[in-house]
Amino acid sequence: MISPLKKPYRVSSEYGWRTLNGVRQMHYGIDLVCLDGTQGAELVSTVDGTVTDMRNTIPDTHTGLGITTNVVGNYIYITTPQGYQVMYRHLKYNSIPSNIQKGTKVKIGDVVGRMGRTGQATPTLDHLHFEYRNPQGEAFDPKPYLDTAKVFAKPPVPAVVPQGQQTFNEKDKVVVLSAINYDTGGPFKIYYPDGYDVIQVKGDRVVIGVNGVITAAVDRKYLKLA
Repeated sequence: MISPLKKPYRVSSEYGWRTLNGVRQMHYGIDLVCLDGTQGAELVSTVDGTVTDMRNTIPDTHTGLGITTNVVGNYIYITTPQGYQVMYRHLKYNSIPSNIQKGTKVKIGDVVGRMGRTGQATPTLDHLHFEYRNPQGEAFDPKPYLDTAKVFAKPPVPAVVPQGQQTFNEKDKVVVLSAINYDTGGPFKIYYPDGYDVIQVKGDRVVIGVNGVITAAVDRKYLKLA
């Protein structure tokens, strides 16, 4: 996986139960702010997928913790072919690129908007509410996957793989460039950043693991020889 931000960030509100405006409620994602205080920072897609819902029309003045309408502000939701959904909320007004509409296919690293504060948000600080849901619609904490995410746009993979490049054999040692599971489209955590063993290769699907124990199947374009 890559980071949804091109800049270093911190988590300002964790996944889980919290009290907001005196009401205890479940926070189904995490809130991210730029470490250097940048406002309106660019946001990029963390997955290959299709834009399944979006809104770009809420003005930046529609903000505050007391907001009760359009509480998520401007947003964009991206769904992978396997049904996982990535949600970006509180985006800046009219910041989603004009070439992106519902049904648009996006790739990892594509710019999908800018951080903002629209909706129920602190009116003095831009932030991103970042949320992951599985194909059953259940939210899960994305922070463990972002802990190993690569900041600064796309993984270093060529757009067109030259003949003979990115070919792997069993027992090769490989480094994961983007931790996306080939079979599910969901993220997995990288516990061994220095490399994994190739256990099986079938076309673009490469099964990796450690000491014979399978970790995940990964598209070969997201791997490189260690």
